[in-house]
Amino acid sequence: MSEAILYKKIIDYLKLKGCFAYRNSCGGKSKYRFGIRGQCDISGILPDGRRLEIEVKTLEGKLSQSQKDFIKIMELNNAIVIVTTDLETVIKRIDKEIKDSKIMSACEVINSLEGIGK
Repeated sequence: MSEAILYKKIIDYLKLKGCFAYRNSCGGKSKYRFGIRGQCDISGILPDGRRLEIEVKTLEGKLSQSQKDFIKIMELNNAIVIVTTDLETVIKRIDKEIKDSKIMSACEVINSLEGIGK
């Protein structure tokens, strides 16, 4: 599976779980650069407000030093960071993080209020 297809599948799954998620772009070959060097491929927010960073790699792919540095900064600031080559790893980790969370997602709040006032 190509990285582009995997990005889409991961983002679709995250949205299904009530997360806000988007694909990051970083690069540039001339004096004009965009993004943050080393930033992860996908950024987002879990339903309970925690920051989420996902780095997608091919089976042969390795983290660059700037990616390792970015991940360390995110982890030191309590972000959930996932380095993955497949969707299954993301599903397991996100399901665990959401299950362990004590805060209801916006969808859960709305669903719990639907019957009130009828």
